[in-house]
Amino acid sequence: MLRAIAVVALAVGPGVPRAWAKPARVVSIALEPSEDKIALIPGDVRQIRAVATYSDKSTEDVTARMAYTSAKPEVIAVEPSGLASAIKGGDAEVAAYDPVSGKSARTSVKFKVAKLKRIDVEPADKVVPVRRSLVLRALGTYENGRTADVTSRVTWSSDKTSIASIGAGSSGEILLQGMAAGKAKIVAFEPLDRVKSDGDSGRVVVVAKLAALSIEPATLSLRNGQTASLHALGRFEGGAVADVTSYVEWSSDAPLVAVVDPGGALSAVGMGRAPIVARDPESGIAAVSGQGGATIDVLGALLGVAAAPGGATLPVGDTLQMRALAIYEGRDEPVVVSDGVRWKSSNTASVAIDATTGAVRCAAAGSALISFTEMETGTSSTATGGDARIACVADVPTVRVAPAKKLLAVGKSANLTASLLLPDGTERDITLTATWTSSRADAVSIARVGDQMRARGVAPGVALITATDPVTGTSSAGAQGIGAKLSVPGVPKVLKIFPTPTGSSGIELANGVTTLLKARVDFEGGANQGANNLVLWASSDPTVLRVSNGEDGKQPGTATPLRPGDATVSIQYPKPGGPKPQFPPSQPMSKSVKVRVR
Repeated sequence: MLRAIAVVALAVGPGVPRAWAKPARVVSIALEPSEDKIALIPGDVRQIRAVATYSDKSTEDVTARMAYTSAKPEVIAVEPSGLASAIKGGDAEVAAYDPVSGKSARTSVKFKVAKLKRIDVEPADKVVPVRRSLVLRALGTYENGRTADVTSRVTWSSDKTSIASIGAGSSGEILLQGMAAGKAKIVAFEPLDRVKSDGDSGRVVVVAKLAALSIEPATLSLRNGQTASLHALGRFEGGAVADVTSYVEWSSDAPLVAVVDPGGALSAVGMGRAPIVARDPESGIAAVSGQGGATIDVLGALLGVAAAPGGATLPVGDTLQMRALAIYEGRDEPVVVSDGVRWKSSNTASVAIDATTGAVRCAAAGSALISFTEMETGTSSTATGGDARIACVADVPTVRVAPAKKLLAVGKSANLTASLLLPDGTERDITLTATWTSSRADAVSIARVGDQMRARGVAPGVALITATDPVTGTSSAGAQGIGAKLSVPGVPKVLKIFPTPTGSSGIELANGVTTLLKARVDFEGGANQGANNLVLWASSDPTVLRVSNGEDGKQPGTATPLRPGDATVSIQYPKPGGPKPQFPPSQPMSKSVKVRVR
């Protein structure tokens, strides 16, 4: 590149020409980035930039003309453009030389590439029918806590190829092929860091004989034109369960109401009710209405809306969750509307309400009409006569059950207590005189044992426990009461991260605004458990987003955006090296979600 030349006028008399100064020369060259050590994992890339400083104090980007060398090309490979790529774990420095000026960069760029420590084979639940295939993925965990998809970096093998073999799909994906009924172990081996997958995460079960089919969700209400996804679950002899959505033949018994494509994608096309069937073409076993099938209700025009409960009396300071009910053409039962509703109170001084959620709080004695508007159509509960009247008073007795929420293992028991809270502020123990009921006695039973009331876990499920005072008739199930929700967890089924992503870009966070992500384990039977302290949190790019595991004094799951960009947050359950959870899975589970920092 030609540089500007300084011009100096020599004042030596008329007619003397100007003299041209010598061109500026390169004094030094600096390389960027200039951190002490740049932390990477294999597969990461960083652009090195070279800036020359001239004798006239000017600077110039000379990245493109430099000659770059890596001290350890097996760790960091560098292209002529200055693009550095991490290959394997280790430390390496990149130096640069300018062939134009003959000067070397005064410093090198130092890299630390984390070594691979662990490989997990996903999905966690590897059950595949004979003659069917399952896409596998290898998730690597590095010594710096980051995780990344290392599927393309590993070699795959099966210890019993006659039962389960490994091959490549038409798009290059890794396929596990079920060959014969039995058990096998799949190993993913990364040759550079010489790490192989954990034995438990590679276990696979190949099943042969299908016993039953079911569709999830079993019931669904849609508006005309809406879509949803259905999943088929196959239960095989021996008890194994596998997702067979792509293996079955889907059909709708009412195609003028709803249609379903070969992948389980459902579309509502007309008002009415449509039974959905999933059929296994090999065995002929089908999930039909009443036997594991799904029933889809496609709703017609909105006829009216109403707030529920229609009336309630609450003590000052108490709260109540309102529900928005809607009646649609073609359906007799009301539908609970959870989204797109705007709530309003006629007297916010006494009855405050969250406009979005419908949560009511009694702030002072008085009453109010509670109304809402369904935003899509503009229909209001006032117009259809569906407003609710809420009264806030200071002299209503209430019943409180403790504990309000608890997880119970099958066969384990917990003590229950019931208290009657009187208007004068006193409290009376009614544990032994109250009438107790369980909404799911098949899941949680209640019995008196001596001078105690005990709840016992019977089978996986969720039960609402109610206590009623026989003297006043007051119940914990009333709007002002506090009941108990006891859950009996079955086998851990799903690992989730909240908030739920809103689109293909995943969760969106604002740069610099700390957010607490939440992990939850859902169990068979409907129970769930917060798991922020039970999982290992990791970010694929800590320079974009850092996620705490509690080591920095922050709550586990605290996400700190550092700069705009994309990262993947992943969790492992149970936490490697951590205490064994109360309800452990049969094999480790993992979940990841994309995060975009704006």
